[in-house]
Amino acid sequence: LPQGIVRFVSQFRASRDREGINRVISSSLKITVPLSLILFLLVYFLSDFLAVSVFSKPELGSLLRILSFSIPPLVVLANFDKLILAFQKVEYTVLARNFVENLLKVLLVLLVLFWSLSIEWVAIVYVFSSVVALILLYYLLKKKVYSLKGIFSKKSRIMPSLVKFSLPLFVSDVFAYLLVWTDTLVIGYFMSAVDVGIYNVAAPTAML
Repeated sequence: LPQGIVRFVSQFRASRDREGINRVISSSLKITVPLSLILFLLVYFLSDFLAVSVFSKPELGSLLRILSFSIPPLVVLANFDKLILAFQKVEYTVLARNFVENLLKVLLVLLVLFWSLSIEWVAIVYVFSSVVALILLYYLLKKKVYSLKGIFSKKSRIMPSLVKFSLPLFVSDVFAYLLVWTDTLVIGYFMSAVDVGIYNVAAPTAML
């Protein structure tokens, strides 16, 4: 759906149709936000089951519960990312996500290591950084790119077109995620979490 935002918002920008832009944004948010909340609740309440049944590591339950809180903000971030891209203001995404979010993660994880805190604090850092990035990106979007005021005041008549356009991209994304994450999941299933950590440092380094 965020990919659909780029396509349709760009189209409505060309014709200076503000109502059309609002319909695209509201349609995407009306679908993705409720789904993200449902997924958050499922992961949160099934975290212990997933930790034991999928990963055979009961200790992962608490981590999954914490990380589940990152699902809604990351979904909204994806929508805002593409909205900013549609307005050709990618520097604000770079500032909020590539710089502030990642820098915050590194600095806070260093503090966690310095104070010898538990692994759960690393997960908290991840969630906290995502929320900070969302707040910053929303501020930049509202002040510098496009005001979101009144986007839900109109009926979203474009929703069927947006879903029709986005569905093939969704299928493509599922396969892309499987391609990227299958190796990590297999290592996590058959080997230890330490091996997963080493692999996820080594693989991106090798790809450079």
